[in-house]
Amino acid sequence: MKSLKIIGKKYVIRLHEQMSEILKGDVGSCDYRKQVIDIASDVHPDEMADTILHEVLHAVDHAMDTQLTENQVRRIATGLVAVFKDNPKFYSEHIL
Repeated sequence: MKSLKIIGKKYVIRLHEQMSEILKGDVGSCDYRKQVIDIASDVHPDEMADTILHEVLHAVDHAMDTQLTENQVRRIATGLVAVFKDNPKFYSEHIL
């Protein structure tokens, strides 16, 4: 199990086989109360990266009370994943 600090809170990231079937097509979820992010492991790595960032954005949104819509979270996550993939050198030198 991996963990990630999000706005000062430790979230556990759990990978699950066949989770997309359990969640009726969704491939991730974020439980703010338990500070757990669940991700399906039976998806393409690109989809997993997008989903992890999507659920992290939900956690940030909840902590910051920005009230983003699901559509906004989806678009921001997909856009940021594209920026990170298109600019790996910049990301590793300036973000990490």
